[in-house]
Amino acid sequence: PPVPPNAGLPAPEGPADSMVQDVIQGLAGGIVAAQNSGEITEKAARDVARELDKAYEQYSEGDLDDARDATAEAREELSKYYERGEVSSARVNSLSEALSRLEVALRE
Repeated sequence: PPVPPNAGLPAPEGPADSMVQDVIQGLAGGIVAAQNSGEITEKAARDVARELDKAYEQYSEGDLDDARDATAEAREELSKYYERGEVSSARVNSLSEALSRLEVALRE
């Protein structure tokens, strides 16, 4: 299974920080659940999780622009795999909603 975003990274401080962390952890959990239920392929899960890892790492370093770019990249990966039939429609919708929450959190 993919390594959850923020594994081994220090937790940021503050309300917006915990919101970003909570959303990323929720996304990671959603990806693992989708993989376990066969709603996303292993490669798709790994590639989306990789971009979420990047987003969290950039966010942790205070680079919001790169964090937003990595979030957009995660969305592109998700869309690409959905078009290939490697992510179920129900799962792509729930993960897309969570990515939208992350994008909002990264603006704060």
